[in-house]
Amino acid sequence: MPTTPMMPLMAPFMPQSAEPVVPAAPADPDLEWLTQKVRQARMREELSAAGIDPDNPGMTLPEFGRHAATELALAAVPAAKLFPKATGLAAGLGAFFGLTSPAGSADDGVKQLQQQLKDAGYYQGPIDGKMGPMTQAAQQRFEQDRMRREQAEAERMRAQAEAERVQFEREQAEREAAQRAAGEKRMREMEENVSPVSRAIRDYGPAVGFGLGVLTGGLTRGKMARTYSRASEEAAQRSNRLISGEGDLPSRIGGVNQFWQEGGAAAVPFSPAPAARAGVRPNPDAPSATRLYQTPRISEFARVRDVVPVGGFLGEAAVSSHFGEQARRELREAYEAAERDPSEANINRLQAAMDRAAIFDTMGRFGLGAAFGFGAGAAKARYRTTRPDVGAAEAERIRIDQLLRGRGGSSATSAQAVPPPAPLGVSFIQLSDLT
Repeated sequence: MPTTPMMPLMAPFMPQSAEPVVPAAPADPDLEWLTQKVRQARMREELSAAGIDPDNPGMTLPEFGRHAATELALAAVPAAKLFPKATGLAAGLGAFFGLTSPAGSADDGVKQLQQQLKDAGYYQGPIDGKMGPMTQAAQQRFEQDRMRREQAEAERMRAQAEAERVQFEREQAEREAAQRAAGEKRMREMEENVSPVSRAIRDYGPAVGFGLGVLTGGLTRGKMARTYSRASEEAAQRSNRLISGEGDLPSRIGGVNQFWQEGGAAAVPFSPAPAARAGVRPNPDAPSATRLYQTPRISEFARVRDVVPVGGFLGEAAVSSHFGEQARRELREAYEAAERDPSEANINRLQAAMDRAAIFDTMGRFGLGAAFGFGAGAAKARYRTTRPDVGAAEAERIRIDQLLRGRGGSSATSAQAVPPPAPLGVSFIQLSDLT
């Protein structure tokens, strides 16, 4: 349907019609924006059809104000009509300055408008150049239809844009679903090719690690308890040999004193006495043998040496837990990366992260299990302390005391028959040095 650039420009100077006004467009920002764009596009088409460059339409208002006098002076010249026809301002400017006929009189611009409306099927009256009610009604109907067309075009463009957006989102979702399905298939294929060792560590590592830890802790406690018990038994046997009653008198005296010293006594049964005829004398301050080698019962379950293995097991569990947390964080990141892009590199990264997380989790459970097994093993694997024969030691002490007292009542010859005493224990001096 043909249009002309005169119509939107002449509207402010034309008489208003009594017909109802077309309702405004819906208050939709998107629709208003699209309508504005359609109007601008149609305006550029109308200007181009009239031979006017849309990017350089002519003089601006300031320029028109400066050249108004010249333009008015040339209004009577026929050639000056080319300017109104080219710009579409003839009717309004002519009527404003009194150069053209008022509304209702003949006007070339109105004739052109009537002809265009008639060609478009909106005007059925005569081409008389008068802006009458029929012409105004035809122009208003034309403007209403054009506004409806613009709104319909804007609605169509918006519906098309919405359809394109929905289509794009659907295609994007389909692509992501296909990519995710391909990645899951690839991950299943790689999971099937995982080595049996890696699979066992991932599936059973924590449980097996804890079980092995309990077994290791129990065996460690049993080994330490047996070692301690054997050493205690050997020490008791060595102490018993000190009070066996074998050897000469000085050796027996030295053995008894050493027995008391190793038993923790502050005083030994026999002490050097240079004034005595035998060179030694009984020490009444020495405690009874029954008070020696006393061991607290708690030592059967726990000793200071237990700090080293238990601390090592718990330390190993703490270190594994720390690195295990880092491995699990890396596993989450690798899984998200594989979901976004199930490429070969991301899937390999995910597999490696799964192995590291499983290994550190297994090691941490092993440390906890070992500490638990070590503590639980204390009830069965006790530290057995073998106590020396304190009764035999006390009897040996009494026998030596009686010998010393008997020899002390004999003659000097019998006293000289006693050989020089040997060292009286670990820290004793030679009795011969005191005589």
